[in-house]
Amino acid sequence: MRYMRVLVTVAAVIVSLWSGSISGVAAGNPDRQPFPTPPDVSGLFCGPAVGTVLAHAEVNRAYMKTFTAHSGTVHIEVNGFSEARITANGKTMTFNSGGPATITFGPNDAVTIVGRGHSFAINPFGPNTGILNFTGLITVDGNTGIVTSSTGHITDVCALFA
Repeated sequence: MRYMRVLVTVAAVIVSLWSGSISGVAAGNPDRQPFPTPPDVSGLFCGPAVGTVLAHAEVNRAYMKTFTAHSGTVHIEVNGFSEARITANGKTMTFNSGGPATITFGPNDAVTIVGRGHSFAINPFGPNTGILNFTGLITVDGNTGIVTSSTGHITDVCALFA
């Protein structure tokens, strides 16, 4: 149950925190599984001037592989390619949202998501703060969906729709 809750959080908050490069085909890597396609999300993420925003995973060729440490900590490595389509204010734009990324389920129900590459976040710092596309390192609290740190370039997607 905790695993599914975090996958839904990842999908809703980061629409595609996924993927970077595919190192081999799935047949040659039998432990690799398709990463679930996140559901569409919509809302007034950019405020009333932009209106309702619809975020959709246009392309999801992401895969995951699960590793369990001796301590019981579970790491899910996500690689592949993802593209997010955002529609708002009569415009549609697409963004590379491929990571790669690591989702860690630690002790005391702590969940951390680390994206390395392109990461897409909706309301990354709490309610009503917009949509951002990060290029670089991003760390997300998987229980809240809030970005706790980032480095690199940040694109304000809401500003592009204004």
